[in-house]
Amino acid sequence: MLQFLCDIGEILYYPELKNLYYPELKNTIFHDVKHIIDILRSLFTHDLHKSLVYNKKDTMSEGDYDSMKNLFLEQGLLTDKLLLRIWRKHDISTEEMTTLVQLMLNFYLCYEIDPKEKEIFRSMQVEHIYHFPWFLEDKHPTQEMVAEAERHVVFPMIKLQIQYQISNGLPFNFFESCSVILHRQMHLHGDSREDCNGFVWVRQNRVQFYLQSNEDKNGKCEKVVLTLIAKNQKSKKC
Repeated sequence: MLQFLCDIGEILYYPELKNLYYPELKNTIFHDVKHIIDILRSLFTHDLHKSLVYNKKDTMSEGDYDSMKNLFLEQGLLTDKLLLRIWRKHDISTEEMTTLVQLMLNFYLCYEIDPKEKEIFRSMQVEHIYHFPWFLEDKHPTQEMVAEAERHVVFPMIKLQIQYQISNGLPFNFFESCSVILHRQMHLHGDSREDCNGFVWVRQNRVQFYLQSNEDKNGKCEKVVLTLIAKNQKSKKC
């Protein structure tokens, strides 16, 4: 019966998924689908900035609020405090918010990072930070950004490159999903990182990771390239 109600769109229920990042979702039934849609829509909206206005009732200083808001709108970094503020009008509890966050994490809408990895968050007393690549500023990688990344390469090096190409163009938001999967699995985040639409660069110790989408001459995104660069330990010059 539950599966039938799920099939006709009356409930959300995920008992058959084997790759759930949070297995407890198998035992969770979302009985009000419209309410879930409304909650997520209040986050994934083009005019979110209009509703992010400081209120003296907020449980944070105005300075922290403005910093959290700007980091989210410009870099896609969302704190648990700001998320609870955004969803406050839906009258959901902290426990319900945690379940919805698990749902977003499971379906690659975002990934979690340690607040200690970003110096700016250490004074804000936040417990969780989530990165949403969809909210990155609308800019594209430049040759200067790639050159800056390559400046940190340690020679001699070894280079591994994997390329995904689809002749008719990549599916919508394919790059952002790849970014979430890559960084969630490898925990690649920190201050030595550069993000923008279509480009991610991370330096971890002496290893570098690039994730880049390339467009054809018509502006259609046709491939995603993952590059790993590391020091060649077997070289005599090391």
